[in-house]
Amino acid sequence: GNAHQTNKKMYIVSNDGYWENGNDMILGRVLKSKINLLNSCDWQFYKGGDGLLDANWGLELSSAKPFLVNPGKLSMSGVQYNEPLKKYLMIQWYYTNGSGHLAPTDSTWLFYESPTPWGPWKEFGSQKFPNDGYYSPAFAPKFISPDGLKLVIFTNGNFMTHAKPGDECRYRLTQIPCTLKV
Repeated sequence: GNAHQTNKKMYIVSNDGYWENGNDMILGRVLKSKINLLNSCDWQFYKGGDGLLDANWGLELSSAKPFLVNPGKLSMSGVQYNEPLKKYLMIQWYYTNGSGHLAPTDSTWLFYESPTPWGPWKEFGSQKFPNDGYYSPAFAPKFISPDGLKLVIFTNGNFMTHAKPGDECRYRLTQIPCTLKV
C-alpha cells in the first residue's frame, strides 16, 4: 500500500460520466489531509506513465488519460487494495442487454487486477448474471480472508423486481461469496 503513497494520498476512480455501461476509467488523487476541504484545486489527475512521478499528474481534469478502456462495459465502481495478494482489485459491471430503463434484467461483472492504482489493469475473470441485474458490486477489506483469496461481494439487486413479492424481489442488498484462483 505505502509503496504507492497511500499513507498520504487517496486515489479515486471515475468513468466517463455514466452510472452504467460507460467506456473508460480515469484516476484522480488528493492528499488525505485535504480530502475534507472539498476543494477541486487540491486534486490531480493521472496523465499516463509512472504514477509515482509527479510529472505524470495534471491539475486539470481535461489532462486525465484513461487507465482502462472497454467501451460499454465500465460502470461506477471502486478499487480496493488486497493486502495479502499485494494487488489492487476492481469489479466492473454492465448491463448485458444495453443501457436504459429496460436494461437491468441481465448483468455481467468483470474482475480486474493491477499492481498499482494506475495500472496496468488486467481482466482476470467474469461472471454473468442472467435474469439478475446486479449492479455496483463492491467488496470491503474487512471481509478479505488472511490469504486474500476469499472475499464477500456486496451488490444491489435488480430494481425491476422491486414490487414483486418475497423471494421474487431481488432489489435488495445481496452478499455474494467469492473465491479467487491464483
